[in-house]
Amino acid sequence: MLKHRLIFGTFLIIAALGLFWAEDHFQQDGRIIAIALLGIVPLAMIELAGIFRAKSITVSPALMTLAALATAAAVFLGRSANLVGLMLTLTFIAAMAWHCRHKTTQGALGATAATVFGAVYLGVFSAFYLLITREHTCWVALAVVLITKMGDTGAFFTGHAIGKHKLIPWLSPGKTWEGLAGAVVWCTGFAVGFAYLGRLTNEPGNHFSLAAAAGLGAVLAIVGHAGDLSVSVMKRDAGVKDSGRSMPGFGGMLDVMDSPLLVGPIAYWLLHVM
Repeated sequence: MLKHRLIFGTFLIIAALGLFWAEDHFQQDGRIIAIALLGIVPLAMIELAGIFRAKSITVSPALMTLAALATAAAVFLGRSANLVGLMLTLTFIAAMAWHCRHKTTQGALGATAATVFGAVYLGVFSAFYLLITREHTCWVALAVVLITKMGDTGAFFTGHAIGKHKLIPWLSPGKTWEGLAGAVVWCTGFAVGFAYLGRLTNEPGNHFSLAAAAGLGAVLAIVGHAGDLSVSVMKRDAGVKDSGRSMPGFGGMLDVMDSPLLVGPIAYWLLHVM
């Protein structure tokens, strides 16, 4: 398990570095990252739809994916909340119409709510990384992802080494308060390190004070933990262990995205005021 996680985790880091290098090199203002989301979101949505099906909620993965991508585009392209609100309204209408196409209302409420949830969770949340790229740099967006995942790594190793006090045993027995503390330390350290490197560049969008970066890292560690736990809630409710099998050593795409997804909106607004 750990071997697969280390090998595949290294591959994911290299792939992310290549993606963000291309974004920076070709100066695409988030478009290359948006193209990557075209492959990532459908896979994650299939897994999310599987979780809903385990709860006997019948949804259309295709409709959910389309809604998430359209909503993400609305967040990135819209200069106000109007376009996002329009996309979510259309998602609501389309989901209800799709479920009632066989002249039955059984399960319509759950299916509609699940579809709108998918559009927000995988569409709106992921789009904040496009906003961070546009308003700062793609390297800041990558740093947020890496800091968050380093928090996961710090929590994993610290928890295994010295973890004794369970964080929420009834929800996630493997998580400990010591692991959370390790996540805060790792995230804070990496955030300060990235901020220092950013100040060595000539790009103003990469420049942040070390103190602000330390605070950002600590917050991202806690929010990232909450993101991980939120997916644990979904999986436990549905009675499944992993969201899928597409990521060896990790589970599914949702198991990899859980903490960065929730971090995205929080990081965007924190960076906005830093």
